[in-house]
Amino acid sequence: MSELRNKIGERLPDQPLYHYTSMDGLMGILENKEVYASSILHLNDTKEYFEGVSIIDEVFKKKKAGASEDQKFFDDVEKAIDLFNEKDVFISSFSEHHDQLSQWRGYTPANSGYSVGFNFIRDKFTDKNTKWLDTDGSFILSQCIYDEAKKYEKSDQLVDQFAAQWLDDKNEPEIGLQTGSQKWHVAPRSVIFYLFFRTVLASVCKNSSFSEEAEWRLIYIKPDKTMIKFRKGLSSLIPYMEIPLDPSPPESSDKYAEICRVVIGPTPNKDLAESALKRFIETSDKSIISVSQSAIPYRSW
Repeated sequence: MSELRNKIGERLPDQPLYHYTSMDGLMGILENKEVYASSILHLNDTKEYFEGVSIIDEVFKKKKAGASEDQKFFDDVEKAIDLFNEKDVFISSFSEHHDQLSQWRGYTPANSGYSVGFNFIRDKFTDKNTKWLDTDGSFILSQCIYDEAKKYEKSDQLVDQFAAQWLDDKNEPEIGLQTGSQKWHVAPRSVIFYLFFRTVLASVCKNSSFSEEAEWRLIYIKPDKTMIKFRKGLSSLIPYMEIPLDPSPPESSDKYAEICRVVIGPTPNKDLAESALKRFIETSDKSIISVSQSAIPYRSW
């Protein structure tokens, strides 16, 4: 399974990634060292997840039609297809851009938006250290895919890898995974991993209209129901969960990212906002966090 990462993202981030948020969101991140991951069904792209699933399943069906000795892999996948679904996916979004007008407008409230920069600890997101399938759920950090040809290429690679893995593992004991209904589903290892990564890949296939955002996603799959909370949205309740990225104590081996920077969005009182933010950081956090102001001459007041 050492090549699993290459089936989804091309690389790990080599620069800070930024999370656009409100003043309340900023205070929560700085005080609690955690970000919210929201249900993928409640994000701003109405085709979220399902567009990716349709591409992957299109490729899967074509390969099944030409299958021979690995035919049972395809049959086993179809029997277990509901093991992971869209209700199992929670997303926290980050961008390579720290000061982008469209994201200030789209993801932060007028006059009080912030982008919070995180340096993700690369070693924590290798195949060896990522929690793929454990009792607390599974998470992965991955770059979004906007190009249609790349979506099909990744889908093709995904199916081929796990069909080949099934041939290698077909005499190995099957493994079990507990579903949301508390029932255990038993299937070959390659089938369960294929369905897991089908869900991950579908979660990072974004419509090309959003490509300027250069988004990365921290994806958490199949959390225990006790981890799920709800907050008010504009038209419905939004399921979400809290992901601790920088827990205490500082030397904790569970640290996945460090907060490195906060950018203050367009606001009529930039200097006052910067002064207050620096004082807040001094009282709530002892680490070195740089603070800067948006350079965009946008006015919404």
